[in-house]
Amino acid sequence: MLKPAYKEYLKERQIENLRFYKYAAVDKSPISKYILKPYWDFAITLFPEWIATRLISKENRPNLITLIGLFFMIFNVIVVCVWSPQLNTEAPNWINFSFAIGLWLYSTFDNVDGRQARRTGTSSPLGELFDHGCDAVNCTYVALLQSAALGLGHSPLAACLLFVTIAGFYLSTAEEYYTGYVNGPTEGIIVTCLAFIWSGIFDRLTLERIGVASWHVRVSEISWLSWLTQFVLPESTTFADVFVWGMVAFFLFTHLPV
Repeated sequence: MLKPAYKEYLKERQIENLRFYKYAAVDKSPISKYILKPYWDFAITLFPEWIATRLISKENRPNLITLIGLFFMIFNVIVVCVWSPQLNTEAPNWINFSFAIGLWLYSTFDNVDGRQARRTGTSSPLGELFDHGCDAVNCTYVALLQSAALGLGHSPLAACLLFVTIAGFYLSTAEEYYTGYVNGPTEGIIVTCLAFIWSGIFDRLTLERIGVASWHVRVSEISWLSWLTQFVLPESTTFADVFVWGMVAFFLFTHLPV
């Protein structure tokens, strides 16, 4: 007779203690605390309480709002498969705006979901597990959309973005577990959304400098930045290189203390 897989990792006492689990992590991000908190407080008023209490059975209630938010990202992944399967195919500019909207909505829905659970008294270990599962899946989606928006194709830079995104989530989860503090992706999400918006900008008069094409312009070609390639950056450095290695530096700065 097969035994449940969790019995291989958890003792009976640990399984019993799950019912006493309570989420108590603290997000120290100044942007979250002083800028986005009022936005999230307003956003939760747009969601009726019955979303958590009627649509899903009380005995087995995953985070429905987070799941709805994930579908925005799934939609954009489908868009990539259709319009830019090679991650560097010329595609309509609107898809980049769709990437930005989808990621922002997922982030909003994910945050609101936790507030909704606490508001309705439906927080549970299963809910947090489901939430973190959606976040883990979303990490891959974000890296995929970033690669398409920057026109990286199937390149080492695209692989680097994927690694940084996944590793960042893993270390943030570990930090939350051991310290009780949330090292959230708020700042990274904002930077990524701005990059998506920039990729969507279209100007027929300066097409070679704006949008996806702008990421592949060498830094040395911009007169007021050319000094960087003389003292700091290699001559062949593009703005896509700067973005990717900037994300790597941000990852190291925010996670190495762990």
